Amino acid sequence: MVVDSTLKDWQAQIETALAAGTSLCIRGAGSKDFLGESVTCDQQLNTQGYEGVIDYAPTELVMTVRAGTQLASVNAALAEQRQYWPCDPPSYGGNATIGGAVAAGLSGPGRVAYGAVRDLVLGVGMINSAGKALNFGGRVMKNVAGYDVSRLMAGSLGTLGLITDVSIKVLPLPEAEVTLARVETVEMAHARFLQLARTALPCSASAWLAGVSYLRFSGSQAGVEAAQQKMGGDVTSSNIWAQIRDHRIDEFEQAGNIWRISVEPGSPTLLQQSSLLEWYGGQRWLLDPDFDPRLHLEAGHATLFRASPESSLPRFQPLTAVVEGIHRRLKQQFDPQRIFNPGRLFRDI
Repeated sequence: MVVDSTLKDWQAQIETALAAGTSLCIRGAGSKDFLGESVTCDQQLNTQGYEGVIDYAPTELVMTVRAGTQLASVNAALAEQRQYWPCDPPSYGGNATIGGAVAAGLSGPGRVAYGAVRDLVLGVGMINSAGKALNFGGRVMKNVAGYDVSRLMAGSLGTLGLITDVSIKVLPLPEAEVTLARVETVEMAHARFLQLARTALPCSASAWLAGVSYLRFSGSQAGVEAAQQKMGGDVTSSNIWAQIRDHRIDEFEQAGNIWRISVEPGSPTLLQQSSLLEWYGGQRWLLDPDFDPRLHLEAGHATLFRASPESSLPRFQPLTAVVEGIHRRLKQQFDPQRIFNPGRLFRDI
């Protein structure tokens, strides 16, 4: 079978790299090549073409899919059963794959309501640095054996192993949904987001951008209508969420350095300087070429999400000694010879 042949070819490529002491860059469609540190590897291992749904049980709310399958194909298959993957990871205008989505660990606007990518991954198949095929987690909600390893792969940027397939938790599409917009300052929007977060209203996304706040409510028809009446605002197109998720915004497309700042909701840190707020204000985006997290460590956790070509700053905020030790031990355990994407997360790990 072509599928078995592909896996065997990958195993052979990894075993050859291990024997030769060379490195491999794991890559899907490349929609998030900009994320993390720039790395140069001896060879590339591309997962595109290794695609297709392995198993889908709509009644169990679980789908298992090969890593090279495009997110668009996954979403289309789920939509046929009126279901979706609610973490809604970005594709940045490319043909993003589900393996890349898990490896990047990036979540969309619904992250606060439904959980992050790592929360909605039930299991993964992977090939380790010795060329062995392994499976962690399961394909049903009750099977949580190895679940921590499955979650660990989310956001690892391909530094711990090659993801071959993924089992994800999915949800039924909501009965009703509406997006409301209101013109207001960032301070007003932030205060309203915090108030909303303390209610039981079915808010599934919140954002502030260019002087306008956006709220999405999803759920039963009665619940959505009640939220709309209570919160007010003008009904607007739901397309705004895809634009925010994929940064299809003029200011972002023209920016040099794009910073992502994670803070506790309610924090005043860098609020006025932010160009975009998400997740009740807990995720803030700065378009500031002069911002340096080494001088603003009180800003929460900072990531140089997309760097200008001339930037020499590290992409991720320096780790504490304890956390750095954990990263080093994980890399040593999973990839002791630094075969996979060496330095992609942190330059010397």
